[in-house]
Amino acid sequence: MIKKLGKVIVGVLAGTMLIPNIASAAESNDYVEFVIPEIICEETYDTVSGIDDLYEDYISGSLMVESSEESNDSLEFTTVQVISETELSDGSLVTELQKDYVTLIDSKASVDNAKKKKSWGKYDIACVVTAFYEEHYGKGSEVGVTLKSTQFKFTDNGSNPVYVKKVQMYSHCLYDPARGDQVERYATYNNPSSGTIYSLASGDSRIYGGGGFQGINCGAIVTLSDGTVTGDYDLMVILV
Repeated sequence: MIKKLGKVIVGVLAGTMLIPNIASAAESNDYVEFVIPEIICEETYDTVSGIDDLYEDYISGSLMVESSEESNDSLEFTTVQVISETELSDGSLVTELQKDYVTLIDSKASVDNAKKKKSWGKYDIACVVTAFYEEHYGKGSEVGVTLKSTQFKFTDNGSNPVYVKKVQMYSHCLYDPARGDQVERYATYNNPSSGTIYSLASGDSRIYGGGGFQGINCGAIVTLSDGTVTGDYDLMVILV
């Protein structure tokens, strides 16, 4: 269950930035004052990220589940957690979120059942892709989302010879296809280590609204040593 850590009232002095007034620059030294909004209120929350905690909270129903699907050899579910909520003096609100896409895999290899993690049941390998992003809304801000980064981590309980051979991470932010205005990031890791967090920054701080052709997605493609490709783990950070 999401637990509130505390409510912090922060008083930050508003900064100012002087920007030249281009229209009258030739005639005078006029400047336009740009005021950086203050943080009026910020709330932070406790979140979970370990596979055991995510799985247990998913089973207990204490996490907000966006989707779930189970087959004979895998269980997939997506959860969303609020990291923080911030109110600014210009009336805008910023919510920082964490979206986890979890896949538990039954490799169907020769398995020593005694070595399986009890919390996973029949599954051998767990993969987690996490998107960290912000939602912007309120009268002082453009409404939309900003993708911060993508993370990947897997855990292999070591009960069979099948292992994660490769992970291909990606982040794709498309703002205006007519102009080719997009930011793409890719990273490939061969023989990644169980329990290690692999991170990929989006490199794009723009706010993506819900109109037009704007779109954001991120994820990872995982290949097992037996040739199995688990899917694209496309988180599809939904635009507001």
